Amino acid sequence: MVKVVCKIILALSLSFCGQKQTASVSNSNLILDTGASEKSFSNPALIYGTDFLSFFSALKMNFPGKPQSLLVFTSAKSREEHGDEKILQLYNNSNLNFQKKLKSVNKKSVSEFILNYEAIIDATICLKTITVSVEQDTCRILLPKKIYEFLK
Repeated sequence: MVKVVCKIILALSLSFCGQKQTASVSNSNLILDTGASEKSFSNPALIYGTDFLSFFSALKMNFPGKPQSLLVFTSAKSREEHGDEKILQLYNNSNLNFQKKLKSVNKKSVSEFILNYEAIIDATICLKTITVSVEQDTCRILLPKKIYEFLK
């Protein structure tokens, strides 16, 4: 009788442990609701499990010598204002290989966001800011008027 009770308790405990447990953990201040939850590139705080600048720097490192792939994620307004050649030169000269962590996302307008990163560069903690816009369901960099102020 004791063996039967032990087997029943063991079976019940295993069945409860085997059930799918859903724990919803959300960091509501970083994940934005842009109204396009099924589109992978429209949320600057969450693109395939990472943030926009980390995605952008990984794209740059995975395609060395081909900065044209980065132009896809540059806004049309910036490309028109500065020209592709100047932007490509900026991307070639910029160093995105530093530790970065997205700290805040501020909504500037309906489709523009300011991303603030805590960066560690040469053992110094600093703040890096980047402005992005969502165009055609894709997050794109919006370069400043003075292009040399990119990531300052």
